[in-house]
This record gives sequence, C-alpha cells and structure tokens, in this order.
Amino acid sequence: MKKIITEKVRRLRENLHLSQTYMAGLLEVELSGYLMFEEGYVDLNSDQIALLSKALGVKEQYLYVKEIEDTHVLARTDDEEITDNDKRQIAEFKNFQRNLGKKRNRELVLN
Repeated sequence: MKKIITEKVRRLRENLHLSQTYMAGLLEVELSGYLMFEEGYVDLNSDQIALLSKALGVKEQYLYVKEIEDTHVLARTDDEEITDNDKRQIAEFKNFQRNLGKKRNRELVLN
C-alpha cells in the first residue's frame, strides 16, 4: 500500500495557514492522532484521505507522489501577473475552505 508523503501534507497545510488543531477537527481525530499522522506513524482511512485532499486543494493522487512541486497546486507563486482564471480559482478555494468545516460533507467532488 502506498503511503502519503506527510512532509508534503505538512508543507501544504502550513502554506494554507491551517493549524494542526483545525485539521484534527476536520478529520474527526484527536490532535495527538493527527500529529502522529503528520509524523508518519499512523495512516488515515479512505474517507479521511479524501477529506484531507479536498481541504488542501489537491487531488488524492498528489499526496502520494514525491516528484510534483507544490508551486503547481493552485495559482502560480512567481512574479507573473495572476490571471482572471487564477483569481477565480483562488476565490473558489477560499469559499470552499470557509464552508468545509461547516458542511462536513464527505461527498464533495473536485472539479
């Protein structure tokens, strides 16, 4: 069984300014359990992995592949001007993040 690259999860979570406490609550696990996950000691179930990927704004497969760079996840982070499409994606993701904790709907689908 493939393992999630937990360093990538930690980097994405920090880049999105999401706390470990928030993630533990979202995944319905104790904080200690989430900390053990980020350290690579425990695995998440398939529902938790699906929710984790949605919270981080990536497809599940991305969490398992070491070679993909984080800079390609949402909008560009270089000095180029952000396009209207990038702005729309960022706005949609922010709205999704705001509502994620409220809805707790595990059936959300990535676009």
